[in-house]
Amino acid sequence: MDKKTKIAAIIISLSFLITLSISLTNHISGDGCWHMSISRFISETGKLPTFEYLGRTDPFWPPPLFHIINAAFYKFDSLFGLDGFFIRLILPLASLFCLTLIFLITKKIYGKNIAVYSVLFLAFIPIFIDYSSNYHIEIFLTCLMLGSIYFILKGRLALAGLFFGLSVLSKFNAPLILPALIYLIYSKHKTNLKKYALFFAASSIGILSYVRSYLIFGNPVWPSLRSIFGGITVEGFGELSTPGMQIPNFLNIKVISANVLGLFGVPGGDARTISFLNIPFVSFLFASLVIVGIIYLIPAILSLYRILKNPKKISKVEIFLILWILPFAIFNIFYKYSETRMLIPIMPAIAILWAIGFNSIIKKVNLQKKMIITFVLLSLIAVSFAGIIIFKSRIASNEWNRYDKDYVWIKENMPKDALFYSNGQCLTINTERNARFLPLNKEDYKYIKAGYFFFNEKFNIEPQVTLTEEQQKFIQKQTKCAIIYSNPQTGTSICKI
Repeated sequence: MDKKTKIAAIIISLSFLITLSISLTNHISGDGCWHMSISRFISETGKLPTFEYLGRTDPFWPPPLFHIINAAFYKFDSLFGLDGFFIRLILPLASLFCLTLIFLITKKIYGKNIAVYSVLFLAFIPIFIDYSSNYHIEIFLTCLMLGSIYFILKGRLALAGLFFGLSVLSKFNAPLILPALIYLIYSKHKTNLKKYALFFAASSIGILSYVRSYLIFGNPVWPSLRSIFGGITVEGFGELSTPGMQIPNFLNIKVISANVLGLFGVPGGDARTISFLNIPFVSFLFASLVIVGIIYLIPAILSLYRILKNPKKISKVEIFLILWILPFAIFNIFYKYSETRMLIPIMPAIAILWAIGFNSIIKKVNLQKKMIITFVLLSLIAVSFAGIIIFKSRIASNEWNRYDKDYVWIKENMPKDALFYSNGQCLTINTERNARFLPLNKEDYKYIKAGYFFFNEKFNIEPQVTLTEEQQKFIQKQTKCAIIYSNPQTGTSICKI
């Protein structure tokens, strides 16, 4: 093994150990709670859920591969009496494969030097560490996409198609990588129809996701494009698209800042999600993080600028990178529920651009011992970025643990088939009871005849759960529910209808 490959192996190993340690100790939150609840349901019942309330009001509409695989790991945990050990291995392993594949892909295209820098960027950018340890689908999806790219470069079109098809079975935005994949096939095989046939025949497994959606919801891409394809209507659940391109987002400093914050560890780029920390000078801290983030991204920005400045001299690889990045970037503008994590599938492409730009800057710097200085600087940055996610994970887990007594009481005193109303996604996974969102229409409260409301006036770790005293009184008046549990320490109360 040569020196560069050894360095890459060390970086990949360190990243894996960091993400694994976080994954094994953190508390699942956000969408991860819903995904975990789905996986547990599949593991326990042996079937895919449809309209069961497993933390949300919406039915289970996403492509199911990620959840099916996690359900299998859930089974292993049950068989061996382990408390979620195997299931928490999945995303760290997916991140391990992501880093290995980006090294192999970049080495083949640009050489080992750029490959090492690419791995370094991807391994320690906070959003990659965060989502490699917090039960979301994006890292798993990115791993499958990289597998498809790798096998195209190796000339294994059937395997490339299979990996792409599996990615379509994992998340609804997976087809956005297709233009880049087709161009990559074309750049290597031109009009060799056999190669395209192999790729698309193997990728056809992804059609199963659209078939399932059509059979259950009456629309192959439900809940999107219902104005075109129709489909069922579910109370409290809207269409996942928004017409019109939000051009001002390109120039909106709040949107730019939110995306930078998201890349560097703030969930969804929304500062409110960590408001419970009560950090002094928090505005200054976030402003500083945005500035540092933009400075850190300068090598990637310079690479992109160089490509766009001379479009006539653009190489095939650069066209491939643009076709990889552009569809996801445009989608993030159109999509109503867009978050920074939606950009994770293009982070490897950004890592390559960053590596090219950084390598170019290093070559131009004329300093003695510049490689030692570079090593020390990058090491400090990597440690700092990893520290951000470790710190955030520990603080968030401690905040979740405050409510353990509430969850234990529900498990011990509420019937297994109890239905809870709460605007958070994590009640089902924490209590092993069904839960759904509160009704959107105030008039609907009077039609609720059974169930329980989860009240809390200051649920900082999941702010949407919070209900003011006025809101609680309104619900009690409309539903005639009575308080059967109250915990002054956490502010939680349970109201039975």
